[in-house]
Amino acid sequence: MLFLALKSATFTVNDTAYAIVRLERSGDVLVYNITDVFNPVFIQRLRNTSPEGLLIIDAADNPNGKTLLVVSNEFPDEATLNIYTK
Repeated sequence: MLFLALKSATFTVNDTAYAIVRLERSGDVLVYNITDVFNPVFIQRLRNTSPEGLLIIDAADNPNGKTLLVVSNEFPDEATLNIYTK
C-alpha cells in the first residue's frame, strides 16, 4: 500500500508503469502510462472535487485481486473517497 498526499504517485501493474497526478485546484486526477518514460501516454482524466490524497492498494492486498486507486476529496463541510480500478 502506498499513501501519498503529494501531487503524484507511481506504481506498476503487470509490467506496466503508471503515474498518477493530482491537480487539486482543477479537481482532476490524471493517469499516464510511463512504461517508456521518454514517451508517456495519457490514459485517463478522473474528475474529483478537490483531490487531497492518493492511496494505491496493490492487487495482492485486495480481496478482489485488482489494484485500486483511492482518492480522498475535501469539501468545506465533508469529505469523500472515490475508488477506481481497471
